Amino acid sequence: MIKRHRNEKLIRAAGMRLRELREARGLSQEKVLFETNIHLSNIENGRKDITLATLVELCSTYDTSLEDFFKGMKYARSGTK
Repeated sequence: MIKRHRNEKLIRAAGMRLRELREARGLSQEKVLFETNIHLSNIENGRKDITLATLVELCSTYDTSLEDFFKGMKYARSGTK
């Protein structure tokens, strides 16, 4: 069995970016849940990793492209400046 690598910094940065986008649009976690059936609490707090499909759905809900999502994300890989 292959052990998955979990990049905690990346997961937290993605969650923070999703929260930033949601709040900028004036949406509550509850409203997003009703629209998408996606529970955001653990995602936004960096406790749960998400799939690419979930990220695409949330970006669509927030009317942003994946490119803009990643451009606005505050994340520095280890060993980079």
